[in-house]
Amino acid sequence: MSTRKPPNTRIYVPEVGETVKDIATGKTGVLTGTHNREAYLRPSGGGIEFSTMPWNIEPVEGVDQLEFVQHPPPPPEEDVAEPPAPPTAA
Repeated sequence: MSTRKPPNTRIYVPEVGETVKDIATGKTGVLTGTHNREAYLRPSGGGIEFSTMPWNIEPVEGVDQLEFVQHPPPPPEEDVAEPPAPPTAA
């Protein structure tokens, strides 16, 4: 996978949930997000996520509806017990 953007190339910026095509592999997938300069896609309807470089993404004609993308919830906040009250002088 090429990590450098080709010169003088305009990058298509899709929305999360949009079905796009990875021109490097020919695979289509739903954009689930970007991280560390890579775009992450998963097959429509579910499956194993794969990554590509953003400049390898192009729109897919005839797909007008965004697909719902669910991210895992953040980890629950840990319950922190309050420290015991200081002893009172009698």
